[in-house]
Amino acid sequence: MAMFEYFFGLNGRLGRAQFWQRNFQLLILLCLGIVLLVPLTRLTGRNPFVLTLLALIPLLLIAGTGSLIVRRLHDHGRPTWLALPYLAINLASLVPSPPGRTQEQLIAMGLITLGSVILFVHLYCLRGTRGPNRYGPDPRG
Repeated sequence: MAMFEYFFGLNGRLGRAQFWQRNFQLLILLCLGIVLLVPLTRLTGRNPFVLTLLALIPLLLIAGTGSLIVRRLHDHGRPTWLALPYLAINLASLVPSPPGRTQEQLIAMGLITLGSVILFVHLYCLRGTRGPNRYGPDPRG
């Protein structure tokens, strides 16, 4: 249960270093899952159970990232619901652009890129609220 709370808990605050560290750890765990499950799908002849496990990996990444974003927002004194636009920007940046883009699509891609940069700077680079806030004590002590 402690590992679940470590990656998927929604309470408390998360400092910059912890945020970087847990994102990296989550990515490593999910990559290991893929490395183990993809060959297993070939060995088991596309077993539905193994395919389901493989399909859960992106969902776990989204859930884990979302909970880390929530706790990082808490470190800035921001409410939990703000994680939704952050996740939407994250997911929108993963959508491939179609060939022969229109001007509207290019503008949308530019806005998504700008949102991604703002998201990155806010979550990964800016220090959170100094001292305790309504979400808990300062993670830096």
